[in-house]
Amino acid sequence: MADNKTVNFKLPLPDFNKITWHDEYYEGQAILDATLAKYIILNQAQGVWQNATAYSVDDTVVDDVDGQLYQCAVANTSAASPITFSADRTANSTYWVNVTLQERFRGAWATATAYLVGDFVANGNQYAICVENHTSGTFATDVTAVKWVVLIDATASVDAAAASATAAAASAAGVNLPSIVSGDSGNALQVNVGETGYELVKNNIAATTAPVVGDDDADGYAIGSKWFDTTNDVSYVCLDASTGAAVWESTSVQAASTTVAGISEYATVTETNTGTSTTRSITPDGLAGSNFGIVSLSFTSDGELPTATGDGFFSEMEIPSYLNGYELFGWLGTLETAGTTNTLDIQVRNVTQAVDIFSTKITIDSTEKTTATATLAVINAANKNLATLDRLRVDVDAVHTTVGKGLNLTLFARKP
Repeated sequence: MADNKTVNFKLPLPDFNKITWHDEYYEGQAILDATLAKYIILNQAQGVWQNATAYSVDDTVVDDVDGQLYQCAVANTSAASPITFSADRTANSTYWVNVTLQERFRGAWATATAYLVGDFVANGNQYAICVENHTSGTFATDVTAVKWVVLIDATASVDAAAASATAAAASAAGVNLPSIVSGDSGNALQVNVGETGYELVKNNIAATTAPVVGDDDADGYAIGSKWFDTTNDVSYVCLDASTGAAVWESTSVQAASTTVAGISEYATVTETNTGTSTTRSITPDGLAGSNFGIVSLSFTSDGELPTATGDGFFSEMEIPSYLNGYELFGWLGTLETAGTTNTLDIQVRNVTQAVDIFSTKITIDSTEKTTATATLAVINAANKNLATLDRLRVDVDAVHTTVGKGLNLTLFARKP
């Protein structure tokens, strides 16, 4: 299986039945050595400790019995007789130091400082690991001498960011902002018409009256200027700052009057009837329900009343279209000359709908000119509605023995 390799590092898996298996073995060892050297730094690696061998300070060897790494602290030549490395270390306890590969962060790099393999330092925007025991001199020189390996160098990125920030600050510093002087309180900053810079727009935040046509560009106002009337709690914006002809528009929701546009409260029916408010608004529904929405329908005769009962004392009245949907709600009946004996009873009939309007008829007593002493007439709620082209007829259902004169009958209607 000479062509077999491991998955990750592609180490050869030799076929030991093959005469040249050792070539593949050597290849695998070379790959392992290169890979380990990338991540594990050993100073002056000398392999397995041997007898009768000269070792220098910082030489690193392997004890093939306990599998540990040791670094030479005192130059020496190992014993010639075949003794173990452990016995040699016991006999010469100062010669060798056990090596650990634990890294440690030493903070900011400093000159004239002893560093050991595995030490991490920060130097400006560079982060490096020590790969050779040494006493530091100049960082750049030590890096060139391969005493440090720079793992991260953020110098270029940080410098670029700093340059960008500097440029932005310079750009901001180059914006031509107007100076602020006494009296600028409340003024606003805006881009000028040419879009080449900024300008202050004058505002008046402490006015006590409304602006006039003379509050114009000669006073420093411009289109968009604000004006706050603090006495009347009204705000304005300038729409035209022409000299002597400034135009200011209110931006506040204010009470309406005969000279100022604004909001107003709806009048009640009572307020509409009273008719004295100058700040209320009347709705169509409110007007229809008030006295001003009442329509009167009158039947009048100057002559004597009939001596006998009968239908149609007056000509029938036809309801026009503008009264469509109105409702009868009241009435008034009078005589110019009173009759005597018995009562005068009157009914009004909606001929078109074939219904009587009064459930209790209009009655005028003997010797009376009004209905004041008689039983109060009542309009039938089911029959009070009027429609276009309805025809109303007045019927006399009872008469005085001595008839009176001049009957006046008025019906009152309004929009419900």
